[in-house]
Amino acid sequence: MQSLRNKRNELEAFIVDKDFHIIGVTEHWLTGVEMESMHIQGYTLTNFSTRTRFSGGGTAIYVKDGSGFGVLNIDPHLVVEKCFEGCCIVLRDFNIAVIVVYRSPSGDFDTFLASMGAVLDQISPDKQIILAGDFNVNFLKIGDVSTAKLLDLLHSYNLDQTIFEPTRAENCLDNVFIEHGMSLVTAGVWDMGFSDHRAQIVELSVENINRGTTTNNLIFRPITQRGMYQFYNVLSESDWSFVDVSGTSVDEKFGRFMEVLVNACA
Repeated sequence: MQSLRNKRNELEAFIVDKDFHIIGVTEHWLTGVEMESMHIQGYTLTNFSTRTRFSGGGTAIYVKDGSGFGVLNIDPHLVVEKCFEGCCIVLRDFNIAVIVVYRSPSGDFDTFLASMGAVLDQISPDKQIILAGDFNVNFLKIGDVSTAKLLDLLHSYNLDQTIFEPTRAENCLDNVFIEHGMSLVTAGVWDMGFSDHRAQIVELSVENINRGTTTNNLIFRPITQRGMYQFYNVLSESDWSFVDVSGTSVDEKFGRFMEVLVNACA
């Protein structure tokens, strides 16, 4: 996302008419104090990671308000800034562990693999796993050694890849992995026009242990400065004449304002 600090409003405008159960964030670039006050309308911040030595980085998980969750703390010895950053929760209604990770392009890959495997070892065998994030390996590059090592590791934990499209330019650097046997409804990417990464949106049909089967959407969304520039260009070309129309109520104008923002994200 490259700084959630300046992009919260745009994120809220995008999700206002969506029904995402989980939102995973990488590269929020915030301190712990800043993250604790980073509220997204309609969602609860459940867990996050931040950097203390370097700037940038970080991960976070938001869930829809009212969702039952528990925090799974990753062993701090496994967290190595730039190499492995992540956070984890459990969705109590579904007995699913959700992990969001980030590896910087300059992060040592072997360190990432070691920490990733150790984190997966911490998850109780009775829980299904959803793993998402920015891995900074190209999942579309056949024969790439790093990609093969990562896929071998994740397959050994019974995790299946869901995204097979480019997420940045022609490369697939981001992905969502789900426990083998989970019911995948749809999975794909969405170019929202204000990021050089595409969102990964995964829809699963999972059983609510309290209420039966339900369908949930997950979004994992990077937002970058280049994308913001494109977003502002779209807004500058939008029709804002309704603002000056007399006889229109504030509620009507606000509704039209939100329509313009949502259409700009489409």
